[in-house]
Amino acid sequence: MRTHLLRPITALAAAASLAGAASPALAATGRTLAGVSCDTPPPVHCSTDGCTREQLGNPGNAKEPKSGRSFFLDYPCDLKPNEQVVVLLSLHGAGSIGNWQRHYFPALDYKDKYRLVIATPTAATTGSITPGAPGVRMWNADADDAYLRDLVDYVFAEVGRASIKSFWLVGHSQGGMTSNRIVCTDFFKDKVDGWLSLSGGRIGRAEVAPDFFGPSGPPPALAGGNGPRPGVAAMPACDINFIFTSGEKEIVSLPEASPWAQQYGCSARARQKDIVDGTKGYVTGATAGRGASWGREARPGTAEVFVYPKCKGRKVVADVLRMDKGHTEGLEPKVTESLVAMMASAPGGKARAASSSTAAPAKDDDSLAARIQRIEDRQAIEQLMVGDYPRALDSSNWKAYASYFTSDGELIVNGTSVKGGPAAIEAYFNRPRPARAGAPPANPEPRVGKHVVTNLLIQITGDRATAQGYWQTVMSRASGTTIAGAGHYEDVLRKENGVWKFQKRAIITEPAPAPPATR
Repeated sequence: MRTHLLRPITALAAAASLAGAASPALAATGRTLAGVSCDTPPPVHCSTDGCTREQLGNPGNAKEPKSGRSFFLDYPCDLKPNEQVVVLLSLHGAGSIGNWQRHYFPALDYKDKYRLVIATPTAATTGSITPGAPGVRMWNADADDAYLRDLVDYVFAEVGRASIKSFWLVGHSQGGMTSNRIVCTDFFKDKVDGWLSLSGGRIGRAEVAPDFFGPSGPPPALAGGNGPRPGVAAMPACDINFIFTSGEKEIVSLPEASPWAQQYGCSARARQKDIVDGTKGYVTGATAGRGASWGREARPGTAEVFVYPKCKGRKVVADVLRMDKGHTEGLEPKVTESLVAMMASAPGGKARAASSSTAAPAKDDDSLAARIQRIEDRQAIEQLMVGDYPRALDSSNWKAYASYFTSDGELIVNGTSVKGGPAAIEAYFNRPRPARAGAPPANPEPRVGKHVVTNLLIQITGDRATAQGYWQTVMSRASGTTIAGAGHYEDVLRKENGVWKFQKRAIITEPAPAPPATR
């Protein structure tokens, strides 16, 4: 398969694109995930004219902490604590990159309406699909599987398992084949509620067009077998919803039956109302010398929708065929929303069930000792959040302050991340701080500042916990007492050597509301 990278299309200002906003961003009023501020419009968002190379080259606005690899994280800007969300892990195809995938299937445009948390990573290495051909970026089990597991763990911890309504793998082309390969592995089978295959193989073969691989035909590795390969998915051995979408030109025909629907006792497929899009998608991989099966310029279009109703367990099984489209033409807005709506309506809850079974003590563990331990854990976390931490902060005792973080702890101050545990955090506060040019003179009046922490929300699972709290800085002078600042904390905690500490603390300052307009 040839590269999916878009040809230069537009003359957008690269500097504005890399800054993540071509217009002023709206301040987030909800939770902050992974220390990433939520902006509207989303960061590095392409225009309807397409994406610049600078935009496509941006690896993302978030980092997975174990590997340090960047990825894109999109979520509702008004996300509330404990709100139920649909989590998507969206994987690009061979020769592509995360931000291309983000615009090929632009679910980010519907994250607020459907309460989506979307992680879009990029593969680490390159490989050749055809022996002797130039390498292209693609997913590789050795280079990427552990990273994808760590990324899911990270996003789950940030969101909170109990808040995950459903979790879907979304993959285009080789990203879909990768989704098919990993979906029923030990790590994913008890987490994934559904798989959306974007031309990444169908459960029940959809034969690819004769010219799909170009004049040389399919490479030996993709020429036969039961999948995963283009058009053919391996039969999953776990319980999932399944949606397949394809361009009409990239397959010979769409089968009228589905073995996955048969497995769940669904009724015969029923055609729904066609989706008519008057707006084109953001991207295309149209390439000279490749035919319509590969893809042409992004265009408006029509899609046929087929669902298999009355499935056991209310499973969603569906096919969406985009008429007169090929493999790399980005999805149009109404098609995208239709797929998102189906995912959001599907049954889920695997992650939430796992959270409940882990968090709820077993009857055998409902002893007096176990109950006392849970009370002690909560008291220790509360003492850390409202006692030890603010006292060290108010006294500028940075050694004590830093000691409240784990050995791999991270502090995020209004989007600025300090990683490396206590030593790095202590050094951050002890660094020289030159006066800012043009800053107003400091108030010479003696003052005393105290941080007040309230409204705690703590969830404990074994030796790990998540927490939120409100903070205010109360500043007292002879002339009076004022609130100098306010905001909230987003915390991930871990018990290290028997002591509760911050594995990550995000400090978010909330701006004061604008004064009312005067006439």
